[in-house]
Amino acid sequence: MKKRFKDYINKKAILKSGLFDEKYYLLTYPDVRKADIDPLKHFIKSGWKEGRNPNPNFDTKYYLENNPDVKESEINPLSHYIRFGAKEGRTVNSANKLIDKYTSNNKQNIIIKFARVLKIIIKEPTLVFKFFKSVFQDGLAVSIEKIKIKSTNGYYEPTLIFLNNINLEKYNQELEKIEFAPKVSVIVPNYNHAKFLNMRIDSILNQTYRNFEILLLDDCSTDNSRDILLDYEKKYPSLIKTIFNTTNAGNVFKQWEKGIQSAKGELVWICESDDFCENDFLEKIVNHFRNPAVNIAFGRIQFSDINGKFQKGLDSYREGAERGIWNKSIIRPAKKWFCNAFGVNNVIANVGGCVFKKQNLSKDIWEEARTYKILGDWYLYSHLANGGLIAYEPDAISYFRQHEKNTSVTSFSTAKYYEEHFALMKNLKNMWDIPDETIDNFYSKIEFQYNHFKCEKTLGSLKNYVNIEELKSIKREKKHILIAILAFHPGGGEFFPINLANAIQNEEDTQVSLFVLNMNVINKDMYSLVDKRIAIYDSKFVTAYGVNRFLEDAGISLINSHMVSLDVYFTVRHKVNIPYYPTLHGSYEACNVQQNVIKDISEKVTHWIYTADRNLTAIEFLNIPKNKITKLSNAMPIDDEPFPKTRKELGIKDDTVVFILVARGIKRKGWRASIEAFIKLNKENQNTHLLLVGEGEEVDNHKVKYQNEKNITFLGFQSKIHGLLKLSDCLLLPTRFAGESYPLIVIQALQVGLPVISVDTGEIKSMMTLEDGIAGVLLENKRDTRQFIDSLYIAMKDMVIEKNRIYYSGVAEQLAKKYDISELTKKYLNIFNNKKTIYLHIGIGKTGTSSIQDMLVRNYDLFLKQDVLVPKSGIKYGMAHHGLANLAEEDFSLETKENYEDLIKEIDESNAKTVIISSELFSYVKPRYIEQIHQYLNKYDVKIVFYVREQVKLFESTYLQWLKVGNKNLKDPISFFHGHKQAWDFNQVIKAWEDIFNVTNIQARLFDKNINNGDICKDFLKFLHLDRIYVDYPKEYANESIIPDFTEFIIELDTLKATDFQRKEIMNEILLLSNKFKSVSSSKSINNSEFYSNLREYYKDSNSIFASKYLSDIEKKLLTEAKL
Repeated sequence: MKKRFKDYINKKAILKSGLFDEKYYLLTYPDVRKADIDPLKHFIKSGWKEGRNPNPNFDTKYYLENNPDVKESEINPLSHYIRFGAKEGRTVNSANKLIDKYTSNNKQNIIIKFARVLKIIIKEPTLVFKFFKSVFQDGLAVSIEKIKIKSTNGYYEPTLIFLNNINLEKYNQELEKIEFAPKVSVIVPNYNHAKFLNMRIDSILNQTYRNFEILLLDDCSTDNSRDILLDYEKKYPSLIKTIFNTTNAGNVFKQWEKGIQSAKGELVWICESDDFCENDFLEKIVNHFRNPAVNIAFGRIQFSDINGKFQKGLDSYREGAERGIWNKSIIRPAKKWFCNAFGVNNVIANVGGCVFKKQNLSKDIWEEARTYKILGDWYLYSHLANGGLIAYEPDAISYFRQHEKNTSVTSFSTAKYYEEHFALMKNLKNMWDIPDETIDNFYSKIEFQYNHFKCEKTLGSLKNYVNIEELKSIKREKKHILIAILAFHPGGGEFFPINLANAIQNEEDTQVSLFVLNMNVINKDMYSLVDKRIAIYDSKFVTAYGVNRFLEDAGISLINSHMVSLDVYFTVRHKVNIPYYPTLHGSYEACNVQQNVIKDISEKVTHWIYTADRNLTAIEFLNIPKNKITKLSNAMPIDDEPFPKTRKELGIKDDTVVFILVARGIKRKGWRASIEAFIKLNKENQNTHLLLVGEGEEVDNHKVKYQNEKNITFLGFQSKIHGLLKLSDCLLLPTRFAGESYPLIVIQALQVGLPVISVDTGEIKSMMTLEDGIAGVLLENKRDTRQFIDSLYIAMKDMVIEKNRIYYSGVAEQLAKKYDISELTKKYLNIFNNKKTIYLHIGIGKTGTSSIQDMLVRNYDLFLKQDVLVPKSGIKYGMAHHGLANLAEEDFSLETKENYEDLIKEIDESNAKTVIISSELFSYVKPRYIEQIHQYLNKYDVKIVFYVREQVKLFESTYLQWLKVGNKNLKDPISFFHGHKQAWDFNQVIKAWEDIFNVTNIQARLFDKNINNGDICKDFLKFLHLDRIYVDYPKEYANESIIPDFTEFIIELDTLKATDFQRKEIMNEILLLSNKFKSVSSSKSINNSEFYSNLREYYKDSNSIFASKYLSDIEKKLLTEAKL
């Protein structure tokens, strides 16, 4: 049955694609023809296994041999290519000879001259390859050879470009990339350069590249500059805008920043007002930005005299920085540049010789730039380049005019000049691993100038300003993180990593770049979400460059991937050798990846990250050590931009109840269910409306059928989702998609306080649940579609009631606090930085705490040998970190502060990556005290861990202990309970810790013999994912800890070094005392079911809320359904 279903899926996919050539197959394989067998059926069942090709351009054997994951999975190769391989950029033959005939060897020819004509042709489905062949041969052959330009991203793969509509559309996308004319904002900052302004501005106006705007800035010039600038603005009002200061800024970089903030273009060209350039400068430079990873492009900058005539000097200056590279175009990563030429000299000697992407540099970077008097531009180039590419184009020529105001050599004789060089190189060393050879060359240039201008006489030794040994000793601090995504198409698997990349880019000491496996189809709204500081690397460019060479030259520190096909690309095909961190969103289980492929991937994985428990099903066979895998939630930044249209403009009344579905247009994402359930609801209640957001085949199919429904609006893809959700009353998420894990749309809904109706799948239940309730309605994932639609209709009917929506909305607003992207970013960086993890054990009484603490202290040396530190700082009474949980004061006492200072020092000086701190006193500390603990420990990855216990057992155990020790103040059971009831309400105990340390950093476990298997110490280590560690402790501690009546006495006897005889005598006494409990219970009226029933009822709701947040299903049942 399963095989028949697979054959059906394969047949459906192949038929729809049009990629199976029946005529070709029968002519090529006469045995099939003679046997009178259905050719497609033969190919699906056995033909592909025999290496037969479905069409002349698809090489079955090549595809299987070059894609071992497909070969091992025994998926039909053509079906795989149609469903997955095409999107992932996989090739289908070694070289398509027919197409190669009309492309150059470097695979970079694109027909520009006839692009518009071809785009029209491509849209016609009836055209066949023969037509293209005749056009190439008869009409365009000469022109093709003449018109050769570089494609946007390296080379063009010769796949099935001309075979059918699918591939023609891909080619159409390539042509759209070629129509590349980004707007350039030309910024001219001027101060007293009136005599040079005409030549400067005219050299801009005469550019052959025409898509630009000109911003003319003036910083309170005292000559007639403003008159000239205003004349140009008057003459070219649609092209030129003047921006004049009322007071002198006093710093050129303030003007640069002001100009960039006013710019509307994608690219920025800052043109100093006394310089000029050739008329084709922009045309030559802008072309390099076709590669989306290029952040800066610069040309051949030359000196000119005051009259604009060429002067020698800068060619030798460049050659002195790096020999033999300056006569051809160069595109290479910033790190490669700064480890060579750009680390020796400022090879962009004049800002007018470069163009860069418009970026929002941080305030700190601009402030630092303004501290430089001479080298501020060099400093800024390093940050504008960031993790991207820098392109050099020798045919783009600009001129740096030399005259009395800018040729002064006085700066070479000042200490400031040399101090700035030292500061600059420290900045570069922080960003990249600059080799010693480059630093030596850098230093020799400075030393030459220092000696040439005889600075030692006035300034002393050069070492006072530039310490070369110190420079060489500086270690790189900035990590360069490569976040890898599948493509720029709508979906949580793409939205989340883009948002994560943007958030990481905002962190200090971090560079981020984006790697995209498939850029054949680009959703422009998705593309525009990427922070402009982030370089976007197309896999085609990286593959052509050489993957491992690229990683080295770009200084990539680690890769974080978000799709299984990326893991295959990096780890299986290219066998990368840098830290690798895959984040699992559901692709492994959805794609049914073979175990041998997963095993190959895992050999390269540094640390696994997953978002939902279901993600583990595909990799659980690996038995990954717990310290090598982490569960993290998803998060989203909040977009405050409103949706472009109001309710009124959408034709929706203010009092209408609006449901909204936001999903990819694929099956099982809830399109049919949402529409049919709504239509049923709308028949009963006309004052309802359904908004449908998304694009894809499923959308197209339903749109044909339902687009004329009065109260249903198809909106297609939209980027302003938060704004659109604010117009709605309820989010629908009736997904039955197999890979659904942690949908971002739920987070977005919660962030605007929107109720949700969703299927209970993946992590959705935990996303929507709070201790005070739930943010909507959860549906059972029913297989029967009609029953499922009916359940959705009932939930929607319930949501029409306003009071229900108000309640759900209130819960949603509270839940929104959990999904702070900045907090999640810190967690990712902690993992990437291999940050030390602190497990802070809050020892709630009578949950085996004493046994755990004794085990930790007793095994200090054993733990340390296994990379775990149990700090000695703060330990009191020989067994617990009570000195770190002082309860005497609202603020830290002097002793406690000293304990924490000692603790930090001990942790930082230890090589251990894991730290365990334990004290039952942590369960009693006040919020103010917790804040101070957080301030000390915030630089570590802190996880709060604790055990809880069913309250009747807590009561019995605690009361009995007080009885055994002969406490004279022991009250009757009911009074005793009231004195402890808050300490046994786990939500109250943990609330301040949740607020300050974040709920996602907290882990709880149930103390129960059915869970802990009679060994609390072993269970504790398992709880902390440290069960690989061997420790030594008396087994009676472990066993007795489950019967905590005796635990503390046993530990005390051991501490006192009691003899066996003493132990026996004392334990007998304890047993006699414990027997009193029965008589006391009877006399105090606690030996009855009513008291226990009331006690359990008191904690019922609190336990249920707590258990749903922190406990497994088994633990939850034991806590909330305990029987008398």
